[in-house]
Amino acid sequence: MLGPAAVLPRFARDWLWREHEPVGRINTLFTLEPFGALPDSLQKAFLNGTLRILPTPASHVFCGHPGYRKLATALPRATQIPLLHLFPRVQEGYTLRIPQSGWLDEHDPSQARPAGSHRVVHHITRTHRWQRTPRDQPLVGDGAFTDDVTIALFSTNPDDLGLYGKPMGRNSQIWTRDYQLLLDGPSASKAELDHAAELLDRGGRFGYRLYYPPMRAGTRELFWHLPLLARLHPESGKVEVHEDTLRLGSVTAEATAPAGERPLALAANLLDRPGHRQAATLFAREPGQLRHTTAQNLRKLLDFREYLAGPLRPSFARALLRIAKDTTLDAWLAKLPQLASDREAATRLVADLRAHVAPEEPLDSGLTFEQTATHTFEETLWRTISALAEGEFRHKETADWVAINEGKTGGPAARAAHVEAGTRRDLDRLGQHLHHRHREAIERHGMQGRAQVFDHLFTWRTDFDLSWSEAWTNNQHSRAHERNIVVVIPGKDRAQAVIMADHYDTAYMEDVFEPARGGDGLRAAAAGADDNHSATATLLAAAEVFLPLARAGRLERDIWLVHLTGEEFPSDCLGARALAQTLVESSLHLTAQDGSTWDASKVRVVGAFVLDMIAHNNDHDRDVFQIASGEGVGSAQLALFAHLANQRWNHQAEQANAAPPRRGLGRAQRMPDGKKLPPPFAHLPVAGEVRVEWEPRSSLYNTDGQIFSDLGIPVVLFMENYDINRTGYHDTDDTMKNIDLDYASAVAAIAIESVAAVACNKQ
Repeated sequence: MLGPAAVLPRFARDWLWREHEPVGRINTLFTLEPFGALPDSLQKAFLNGTLRILPTPASHVFCGHPGYRKLATALPRATQIPLLHLFPRVQEGYTLRIPQSGWLDEHDPSQARPAGSHRVVHHITRTHRWQRTPRDQPLVGDGAFTDDVTIALFSTNPDDLGLYGKPMGRNSQIWTRDYQLLLDGPSASKAELDHAAELLDRGGRFGYRLYYPPMRAGTRELFWHLPLLARLHPESGKVEVHEDTLRLGSVTAEATAPAGERPLALAANLLDRPGHRQAATLFAREPGQLRHTTAQNLRKLLDFREYLAGPLRPSFARALLRIAKDTTLDAWLAKLPQLASDREAATRLVADLRAHVAPEEPLDSGLTFEQTATHTFEETLWRTISALAEGEFRHKETADWVAINEGKTGGPAARAAHVEAGTRRDLDRLGQHLHHRHREAIERHGMQGRAQVFDHLFTWRTDFDLSWSEAWTNNQHSRAHERNIVVVIPGKDRAQAVIMADHYDTAYMEDVFEPARGGDGLRAAAAGADDNHSATATLLAAAEVFLPLARAGRLERDIWLVHLTGEEFPSDCLGARALAQTLVESSLHLTAQDGSTWDASKVRVVGAFVLDMIAHNNDHDRDVFQIASGEGVGSAQLALFAHLANQRWNHQAEQANAAPPRRGLGRAQRMPDGKKLPPPFAHLPVAGEVRVEWEPRSSLYNTDGQIFSDLGIPVVLFMENYDINRTGYHDTDDTMKNIDLDYASAVAAIAIESVAAVACNKQ
């Protein structure tokens, strides 16, 4: 036993080890001293395996380092950092995630490194939401890129940012060499971010870790500690051990302020819901599969029957499953017992699932297909996409105009597509065009004074300087503002609304920017035929359908057609964030053409249907589109509305294709440009796959839809069967030559029917 004799109980004093005694006489030592403070003889004996130390020195990693104990007075949980430094970054989905951390040296390289220094990290690996790799798989190829640590944290140099980067200082914690807190990024003010960047720029040694705030409950942060073997009761002083604690650990709600406020211990409530335990434990990972598909498929069925509080339609249950296309729901259920570790338990689970699948009910013809299942609708959709993509609106990136484009040409791809750097931003003129189109539709349908076109105005603010963007600079100096365009079509209950949204900006093109693709750093906006004029054209067409419904008094609640701005980088879901924030805060005010405002703060949005890229039929997995639902009951209900609209479309398509003028027609042809309409074609039956938020194949995370879901607003994303690696995505080929009009018309019609059904309370 090692320690001061005066503080030891009498019985233990005889066991006290003194430095003059030979180490070889003992085989076990009890001490709470940090390993580095032990005499050399004890350290050597432990390292060569002849001495056991209790508790093991490895357990001191959270408490034994005086520097991190000092840092912990200003930065909660800083004592965990030494352990964090021992492991490389782990980012892949469905694993224990370990953020990047280390020490960075910003000093004269001619100086020797201090003795006993920590592992110095020179680079940070960045990710972005457009990385061309599955989001639950390791980053490969151009899905990952590295920067010097300080550049990744604070640089706003456009060459450092590329097309998709942003400074990561907000997601970092930084301390000085003497363990003084320099920056707690998630809670820092802009002034504190600027101060930290300035100090790092001066040079020195700094520790850092990337840090992402945990779940919150009120003002407290929630942490799950696992495993917790025992605890000292704070009042009785007795050691408590609980079997549930051994198995589950504990959750604490910890205050970030005021300092010193004690954590609240939260008891775990095991639901042990029927079916869920069996789904999680009976089925091993399928051979050759990257994901636990059977367990995940079962989880979706069980979740949705709870969300919808009743039996599932067989077609809807099948739309939730990721199984072979030719496998029916019945066949899949029948096979489950053969795959389970406990056949009897699986048989009972299957019987329970079958009991919660109701017979398929017949569907009516729908509310809107009379207007959308027509050649006129298809022609209008094609010509609108073409006009938006190939017409006068060319420079539609939120950040335009970009001063650093001077002298750049974009390389071979730009020359082939006749791309030129813009000297203005056409996004504002496009917004005025959308205003004009909607006002014309309102007048055409006799809805003046009832339906109205508004602007949702806000300022583009960021933590970091983007002065290379003229639009950003104008926002900072109040010379300009950003806007979402909101068309309000009235229903009977003006206190409720359903949103149908697109984004009307387009992305910078990778093949004229990236040197690896022949570009020279030119930032030029894509034509955006698919991303996202396919959706914008659908909203314009939807107004022609919804306005007559409103005039006839058939809408039970309002419909808002919302053209969101700034979805693409560097603005990054700017319009969706601004709108969703005001909805949650009940502070939304909309500005009319005459400058007057409408107080929409009391309107409850019952759901949002977001459309993003709906016109390209994936060559590798055809005739599939995503019904990508957000989290929770409301989103599940929207997904069911969308599924039923899909079923109605497919039924009417089959009937229409069996009669003139569609009989005998095939698929729509892709055309080289928008000048000529594709020859006549059959209606296309499509398969809407319901992809939940946590499912790797869901693209919700990559769109404005994720913003609504994160803030608890029910949402469904309509999107094509996304293939991020194809040409025509964020490049010079996002033109009419990649538009499949039969596919686009089908998805657009289904989306319009879904919105109408929610607005009219019709399932």
